[in-house]
Amino acid sequence: SSSKQTEPGKWQPRSAQAMDHDVCRRILKAHDHYDAVGVPRNADESAIKAGFRKRAREVHPDKNAAPQAAEAFKRLQRAYEILSDPQARRRYDVSGDSEKTSRRPCHQPHYGHSHHYHHKTYEHPTGLNPLLLSALLPVVLSVAMAAVGLLHHDGVGSGGPWDTGARNSGGSRRTSNKKTMHTNTGDDNTVTWLTAKNAEATCGSAAAKPCVVFVAKAGHDLGSKEIDLLKSLQKISRESVRNSRGQALLLNWVVVDGGTGHWQKLLPAGATLPWVLVLKTSRTGLRVAALPVPRGGARQKRRISEGVPELLHGIAEGRPGIFSSGPRGGIQALFRNI
Repeated sequence: SSSKQTEPGKWQPRSAQAMDHDVCRRILKAHDHYDAVGVPRNADESAIKAGFRKRAREVHPDKNAAPQAAEAFKRLQRAYEILSDPQARRRYDVSGDSEKTSRRPCHQPHYGHSHHYHHKTYEHPTGLNPLLLSALLPVVLSVAMAAVGLLHHDGVGSGGPWDTGARNSGGSRRTSNKKTMHTNTGDDNTVTWLTAKNAEATCGSAAAKPCVVFVAKAGHDLGSKEIDLLKSLQKISRESVRNSRGQALLLNWVVVDGGTGHWQKLLPAGATLPWVLVLKTSRTGLRVAALPVPRGGARQKRRISEGVPELLHGIAEGRPGIFSSGPRGGIQALFRNI
């Protein structure tokens, strides 16, 4: 009897498949989930789904005989698992993939009756999985950097990068184009940069938590001392800021470029960049609480390391007069001239 010929597009034996090493390497070396799927950070749901489908066809072990195909496909599935879930994607955009998400069925698209993938055959043998190690590494680094942040405490003082007249010498870099992406948020995504695209979901009417906003100097990324300071403040907030019922204050931590939009209009008289604001939404719209200028002036030492926890304590306790009305039009009004 004659054997059936394989129809175009049908599954072929592994031995008949080409080995595409390059696409596997691109996925395994991707710097974030968007890069792994091959889409920009502002991609919509359909674009993310299309990007996943395209790369899944390229790296699935049934389609690619390269040794790294199985690992690359798992990395791709992990990225799509996060980006296809609106809530998980929002958390990832804000704080990165620092927490291991609970296991749930993968959102693997259906490719038709001839493209059912059975990945179980290509699971890694028992032992240390490279993906597991890569997931644990940011957690270890986060703990180490938090310890360093406690030793430095705040990095604020004469000549420090948070002083008004100081040059940022902590690894930051000046940008000349307002469209340039800010990237330095720490090795564990301590904070995220706030933009007109992610503002509504992160700190606007769609946000579930108030935002602590660091209004940075125009055109500057964060230096290492600034990142250490943010980590220290986050740790203090988690461990010591409580409301009347003893509950921790849940917050989003973001940075915004003070040279764009109308952010400096929210600062109190005498304040100089960088400064700190807290935003929350209410029935009446956006509410703003600004870090007060201390008696010693805007350049006083420890103004941020001591002032921010005190401000957060006041918010948690519900002290009157801390919040004032924000701009009409909500948080988007602060980005209108971008």
